[in-house]
Amino acid sequence: MNDLPQTVPMPRVFVVFNPVAGHHHAATTQRAIEDHFRALAWPLEIYQTTGQEVVAARVREALQRGCNLVAAAGGDGTVSAVADGLIGTGVPLAILPLGTGNVLARELGVPLNLASALQLLDGPQRLRQLDAMRAWDRLHLLNISTGISALAMGDMHAGEKRRFGRLAYVWRGLRRILGAQPYRFTLSIDDHTFHVRASEVAIPNASTIGLAQLSWGDHIKVDDGHVDVCILRTRHPVDYARLAWHALLRQQRRDPAFRSIPARRSIVIEANRPLPVQGDGEVIGQTPVRIEVLPSAIPVIVPAAVRGGWGIPLWPRL
Repeated sequence: MNDLPQTVPMPRVFVVFNPVAGHHHAATTQRAIEDHFRALAWPLEIYQTTGQEVVAARVREALQRGCNLVAAAGGDGTVSAVADGLIGTGVPLAILPLGTGNVLARELGVPLNLASALQLLDGPQRLRQLDAMRAWDRLHLLNISTGISALAMGDMHAGEKRRFGRLAYVWRGLRRILGAQPYRFTLSIDDHTFHVRASEVAIPNASTIGLAQLSWGDHIKVDDGHVDVCILRTRHPVDYARLAWHALLRQQRRDPAFRSIPARRSIVIEANRPLPVQGDGEVIGQTPVRIEVLPSAIPVIVPAAVRGGWGIPLWPRL
């Protein structure tokens, strides 16, 4: 992580706002965002997503108009879509977490309260250069997986997700686990090929799973220059219970049903039958899938309290 510069130009803010993310009231949330930047006298544009547009293109257009601070107001999928438009620009990404899981915000220590997340933008902060993954021309900062998790997400409809939040993931996942059978996968990871039987192949870029205090393990970091291909060879409910216990203790690698292989360039996942693939909480396609690893792809604003130190504001108060 790097300290942020003290001398910077006047911020011009572009907020991509997903009005249907999470449980918030869209009009009230937008008004809170507008009020915050109005008090700072920072020029602001807000774009409300419709679900039909290419968000990255809207972000690039905003940069051409002179915007130099871009915020994603939504869930993890919105964050990744916005980040896609910032790749290669050096413009920092701010996260205003409004989604159901907000896993990336939790991982980075970004406040889950909107007011606090907004205050982070003109307070002490630092940048983290996050790794990313690209599949089917879409960028993902959090995770990509196929197997039980993607099948469960495919079962879930938007109303269920909005009404029950993360409990909806748990319910659908439990139903899938009870009838789970291992699948045969061929994994091409960098220059090596692996043939495995597994109920799940997951590629988390963050250690946070998003359910309770469960974790993929301390060896998985968002800015270590690679991702980890995690293979879950679970067959019975007792296997999942044991795996969850190790996840709670952040000791996944001690579980006999868990294997992790680092990937620095690319991953290809093939299965014995077409399986849904999810990315950052949304079903994005079916196997086979090719995933490109992008180290240090995007600078993200995070709280500055690291090892007892404090960073500096990226943007000056007027």
